[in-house]
Amino acid sequence: MLASCWHVSDYESAPLWTIYRGSSRSVAIRSTVHRLMTALGDPPPAEPGFHRAQTFERGMAGCIDYRTDRIPANNYRLPFYRKRKSFQHEKELRVTLLERPVRDDGFFDQQRQPLTPGRLIPVGIHTLVQSAFVSPGASGSHREEIQRLIASHGLNLVVRQSDLDVDPLYQGFA
Repeated sequence: MLASCWHVSDYESAPLWTIYRGSSRSVAIRSTVHRLMTALGDPPPAEPGFHRAQTFERGMAGCIDYRTDRIPANNYRLPFYRKRKSFQHEKELRVTLLERPVRDDGFFDQQRQPLTPGRLIPVGIHTLVQSAFVSPGASGSHREEIQRLIASHGLNLVVRQSDLDVDPLYQGFA
């Protein structure tokens, strides 16, 4: 099962910036589920010895307590859409593509392993990217560098500073 994971929210997530950014020179993109699925298009051909699903599938990752909750055994996809409750802050959408290893006779081949641990899937970047943000604390020169990079790929977007760098508004007392 190949998976691509996305945060779903109307707002940026401070914990996700902290966990995944690696430095103050990071970038996040904003898209929609519709744009993502359109940008993915049809799945590419499977690698030799594998049979792939006809379409990408998507769903929110449900958070469960592995000590008490059970994943129903009647749906082989469900384990790929479950995660520990400790990660519920991620509000994760998963897009998956099933590629099954098969023998020459068409039956499942438990011994066959993929040639690579993941797959590069081409996307329509002009469709996918709705807007872009530089990480909290990023310098103005980093934002300008990302703006130039985005423009060099023909995207007409204004790169914004993370909303987490915006000062709060205060209302005076009357």
